[in-house]
Amino acid sequence: MKRNILIAGLLLALIPGLASAQGTLNDLEQDFGGRVNLSLDKKIAKGFHVAADAEARFTDNFQTFGRYQAGLGVSYKINPIFKVGAGYLFIEKQTSTTKAWKPRHRFYVDGTASFSTGDWRFSLKERLQLTHRDVGNLYQNNPNSLMLKSRVKVTYKASDALSPY
Repeated sequence: MKRNILIAGLLLALIPGLASAQGTLNDLEQDFGGRVNLSLDKKIAKGFHVAADAEARFTDNFQTFGRYQAGLGVSYKINPIFKVGAGYLFIEKQTSTTKAWKPRHRFYVDGTASFSTGDWRFSLKERLQLTHRDVGNLYQNNPNSLMLKSRVKVTYKASDALSPY
């Protein structure tokens, strides 16, 4: 069992190297990045959770921050199939042209339906999010963006330690 976990960890460590082999428009230029995420989840009552998370995204071959964000959210599991949630994210993003940092505020509500059959788990998540950007001229740039995002996810539980999706 420990050997399988070690092999899976080594394979996951090789994925970024394989992804960088695809190249870019300019074959002489290689840009490699990644994400580091820290999440804390606390169960307050049966079905009710509060979560806090922070994420940093690296660009330029892991030399610079491209974006970082911090957020706070709540979720409530209505029954074994349905879960609802809401939250706030503060996002600080660096522009690619001027390298200036631009803050954004994102508010979201979401609903998730999921069920399991055997070792398979299927879920559908719908998220409505409002992102507010701090812009200079309100008449030339729209500071708010309203978006509906959908995610379909299928997970197979291979073992207690490995669940690819």
